[in-house]
Amino acid sequence: MGLAGFPDHLEQAAKEVLAKQLSVRQTEELVAKLLDPEKQVEKPEAVTKAIDPNVREAQRSLERSLGVKVDIQDRHGKGKIILKYGSLEDFDRIVEALGK
Repeated sequence: MGLAGFPDHLEQAAKEVLAKQLSVRQTEELVAKLLDPEKQVEKPEAVTKAIDPNVREAQRSLERSLGVKVDIQDRHGKGKIILKYGSLEDFDRIVEALGK
C-alpha cells in the first residue's frame, strides 16, 4: 500500500496527474485504465477535417495580427473564432485591437 491507504498504482497515477497537469477527463481515463486494464475503451481515430484554405489563411492572419493562438471553427459559413491568450497583456492587446 502507498500513501494514505491508496494502492501503489493509484499513488503513481496521482503523481502522473500532477506532473502532467491532466484534465479531469484525462484523469478519469487514466484511473479507469488502472482499475480495469482489460476493459480498454477504444477511441475512434481522430477524423481530420479538411479546413477551407480561406479559413486557414484567416486564422493565420489573425494570429499574426493579434499575436495569440486563434482557432476558427467553421461549419458552412457559421462558426466560432476562439482567441487563446496567455497573459493579461495579451488580453488587453486583443481587447484594444478589437475595439478599434
